[in-house]
Amino acid sequence: MDQPHTDEIIDLIVASGAFVVPCVVLNASMMGVTGTSLTEDPRVSSRLNEAWTNTLNSSYNRYPQGKLEDVLASVKALHDVGVDLMVGTDAAPLPLPFLGGVVHGASVHQELQYLVRAGLTPIQALCAATLTPARRF
Repeated sequence: MDQPHTDEIIDLIVASGAFVVPCVVLNASMMGVTGTSLTEDPRVSSRLNEAWTNTLNSSYNRYPQGKLEDVLASVKALHDVGVDLMVGTDAAPLPLPFLGGVVHGASVHQELQYLVRAGLTPIQALCAATLTPARRF
């Protein structure tokens, strides 16, 4: 998130055979982006208690100079060369607003949206949460 990816890093990842869990939602939170879009959705908010709602409405905000577009471009570059991507959020186990913007379960939906925004189809994003982890693990 601190700079655009390079062809070299993409090539190294491809050569290693590694999979990548980009945790775009965590990168966004580091840049100050909250999960408010989820708490405004009654399908999500009705399942969150106040502590988790407060956490989702906050963010880490430790690297506001980051560029979400760079993260999404890196995800697209990895996807375009066939690197296996998996959905992950790095959600904290407790609802702590200073570790905010990411919560268990709900943030997976936002991560899927980010993967689609990066260029994956909705089916490919769902595979990153289901089929790919099952195959790789």
